Amino acid sequence: MPAKVHDSFRISNAKQFKESFHELAEHKVGLFLSTDSPYVTANTATGGYDIAPSVTLGTTDTIPTSALDDNMYLFIGRVTPWNEWDNPKHIKDRTIQGGFADSTINENEPPHPIDSVKYGNFDHWDDMIAAKKVNGNDVSHVIKRERPIEIQAGQRGWTTLNRYDQYDDRAEGLFDDDMMMHTINERFRVFKCMKMGLGAFRQEEIAGANTYIWDHRSYDEPQNTNTSGQVISEDFMNATGDGYQWKFLYTISAGEALKFVTTSYIPVRTIRQANGVRPNDFTEQYEVEDKAQDGTILNVHVEKNQVVDSSKILGYEPVGGDGYIQFAYKATGLTVAVNSAAVSDKFKVVIGDITDSTAVNDCQYPSKACAAAIPNASGAVNQFDLTDLGGNIVTKIIDEIGGTGLIGYGLRITDLGAAVLPAEIKDYVLPISKSVLSGSVLEIYVDDDFVDALATGFGAAFSTTTPFSIEVNPRIEIDANFESSSSDSTRPDLALQAYAIVEPKFNDTVPSALVYDNKEPGRIVDAKVLRGGEGHTRVDETRVTPDVATYGGPNGNPLSANTAIVHACLPPVGGHGFDPVAELGGYNVMINARFEGSESDEFSVGNEFRKIGILKNPVVQDASNRYISADAYTEYFREQKSDQCYKLYLANAAFDYANTAINLNLEPDMKVDFFEGPARDHSAGNKLVATATVVDYDAGLKRMRVCSPRKDFATVLTGGVPAYIASNTKHSIANTYVWANTTATGHEEPGMKAGSGEILYMENRSIVSRSANQVEDLKISVQFVNASIEADADFNNLPALNGIAPNFLSGVWE
Repeated sequence: MPAKVHDSFRISNAKQFKESFHELAEHKVGLFLSTDSPYVTANTATGGYDIAPSVTLGTTDTIPTSALDDNMYLFIGRVTPWNEWDNPKHIKDRTIQGGFADSTINENEPPHPIDSVKYGNFDHWDDMIAAKKVNGNDVSHVIKRERPIEIQAGQRGWTTLNRYDQYDDRAEGLFDDDMMMHTINERFRVFKCMKMGLGAFRQEEIAGANTYIWDHRSYDEPQNTNTSGQVISEDFMNATGDGYQWKFLYTISAGEALKFVTTSYIPVRTIRQANGVRPNDFTEQYEVEDKAQDGTILNVHVEKNQVVDSSKILGYEPVGGDGYIQFAYKATGLTVAVNSAAVSDKFKVVIGDITDSTAVNDCQYPSKACAAAIPNASGAVNQFDLTDLGGNIVTKIIDEIGGTGLIGYGLRITDLGAAVLPAEIKDYVLPISKSVLSGSVLEIYVDDDFVDALATGFGAAFSTTTPFSIEVNPRIEIDANFESSSSDSTRPDLALQAYAIVEPKFNDTVPSALVYDNKEPGRIVDAKVLRGGEGHTRVDETRVTPDVATYGGPNGNPLSANTAIVHACLPPVGGHGFDPVAELGGYNVMINARFEGSESDEFSVGNEFRKIGILKNPVVQDASNRYISADAYTEYFREQKSDQCYKLYLANAAFDYANTAINLNLEPDMKVDFFEGPARDHSAGNKLVATATVVDYDAGLKRMRVCSPRKDFATVLTGGVPAYIASNTKHSIANTYVWANTTATGHEEPGMKAGSGEILYMENRSIVSRSANQVEDLKISVQFVNASIEADADFNNLPALNGIAPNFLSGVWE
């Protein structure tokens, strides 16, 4: 049967990989005693255990401090140039050791690494010249910075006129390269795009004809709470004038930016640790994670279709959604009666004179560009006409559409004025149960059950004539996984409170300008959430009320209206902002290591390197440590850095005993042979003992660093024979080979045992030169691949995997 390895599996393994760099520090391994220890006693009061204060922890009573402590190193290697003989794939066809001639391989086009025991592990030890430990604070989850096209165009961070993909709980591939669900602003604040805005209303040419369409581009950069004119709510939501809805998640610190921000990636972290502990680091991210609410819905999508011309996306058009209205007004009266089962019509709002144009408050427009650019036919900017009883929209709705009036719409109180109501009432979309138009006075009633559910906030019954502002919009409802005690009517504080935004119909009879026909119903183009509720883990249906498709028209004739298609998006586990690593797809892990010059003469700088890799748990190079034992964690190499070259101290300067007028200068990349005698052949008494590659030579110290030792190199290290060194690479000064007579008087071996540990990552690079005053800032992004698995019901006969997951797919070095 088909199966799928989820992105969450990739993220989980990326987290495990990152945690392996600092498990000792985080989990305090080695500081715990077994409960069987004589130094530990049970504490019946607390249910835990106590350790005697006088105890000195001994080796028999402690877990070894390195038991779970993985030691990760980033290493560099390969001082010799890449050449056509460096392709080891077709071993049977090779003409010399190491591969076959491949003209495509050169210094600018190195060969692809091979994952095998020989070529993926042991061969890299031959080339290794230096390694440096990677600590926990040198590792971070990272996410893509932009889409590939934007990166190629040199864009970094939020850019005006870009479209950003909105979060959708149904969508596959939220983290794919061609998706861009997040952005970073100029202050290095990271925002998640909860909802794509309408953008601006633009005239576009489609199939040779001009038309107007919402372009859904982003015009307003998401900002922070300190920017004038921007408001971020308690749940860190940021709504901009272009209709985009952003969720602030975290700020990249200066230190994180230095280590982990590249042209392609930005860091992401979750403060909450795997064991649930969330230490307060006094950042805004801590507040975001703290306020994350599980099951809170923060966005409702109005379904739209792409409008494409010549393969170019011009904008989006809503699916259905015509036949709706919305209006705003100053209410002149309010009566509320609660906590009384005998009272009906408990919440009534009175609009005194709907013919008074001075009392009209314009509704919110779909976009900042709408009100200024698209007036109605009279030149005013109110969206729906409430001033002419002979043909206004309220008359049409109440008197003509089957007599149902405003039933199903939602009443929102947008400004309390001096009305005696709790401020939280503005967070609710009150369902309208009845509307009555008597002359120019409009009365709107709210559903009684809904009012009773909010009764504790209203207190005693009251009435007032103090004006306050109201708005009527289509209402968004959901069928969710609530029990009866948590339904819309009985627990509205736990339910979704959202409404739709209606755009009036366009008047096509005015050819000189685009105007609204504000006497006719319009279409739903957007939706907004006032209150997301909590505890949602399933939404079976999202709908707009009223369902205009069921309305009958004047004299029983049906309206040609279509109900809008909407969808309420469930949040990730824990809520938006609970786990930014999982929420933004942090299955890439970046490792940062800096090689600063010679590292106090620890590393060679008189050369270059062409390989970088990650090594896990190497053991110490020690004569007594000939085999890696079962207790290898006691033998792990734990120093901060390691020179992986062999250092030979020579009795004389190498050029003192040249066999020609050309001295033997030991040059980087030169291959050298060690002989028992002075001749460069295999004559009697002139045995070739060992070979190696020169990494660098210090004439002052008479010290030669070498790598890739071969044959009986242990004899060279003893300081006895051989006494003759010959170049196996033609000298750079002249096209000849040179030899010298000298003895190795001492040596230093590499810190790490060759062949030990696990090489987790390998990358072949073009040449990188080193110097004493240079710093190499290495950033490696390790990606965890997703794969499909073929499963079989017969578990005794499972088919092979199509792909291995998780595994390292590739790395990016910058």
